[in-house]
Amino acid sequence: MFWALLALYFFGGAAGSGVGILTESMIDHTAERVEVVVVDAKRVQKAVEALGVMKHELGIFNEKLIKSDQAMRVLYKDHSAGANRMLTNLKALDVDWELAQKNIIEQHFELKKSISKKEWVEIFTEK
Repeated sequence: MFWALLALYFFGGAAGSGVGILTESMIDHTAERVEVVVVDAKRVQKAVEALGVMKHELGIFNEKLIKSDQAMRVLYKDHSAGANRMLTNLKALDVDWELAQKNIIEQHFELKKSISKKEWVEIFTEK
C-alpha cells in the first residue's frame, strides 16, 4: 500500500499538489507533451522509453485485475468456496499491485532524470 500512496504523490502533477490515478491515456498524453516540450532527441527518447515501461507495467496489472475480477465473481457466486479463497486472491492481487507500483515509481525517477525541472513543469501544467 505504501508504494501505491507514493505513486499517487509523485503523479499528482508538476507541483505534487494534486492526487490522481495513473492511466494509460495519461501516460500517452505525457509522452506527447514530452515530444513537444523537450528539444533534445536523446532525452526525449529516454523519457518516452520510461513512459513506455510505465504503460507496459500498468497494462500487465490491468490484465491481472480483470482476471481477478472474473475469478472473484465465480468465488462470490460459489458459497461453498469460502472467504479464504477470496482473501487469497485479494492478497495475490495486492502483491501484483505493489510490484507494478514499485516498477512504475522506478521509471518515474528515470523520467525525472531525462528532463529538466522547467520542462517537467511545462509538461505537467499544460495551458
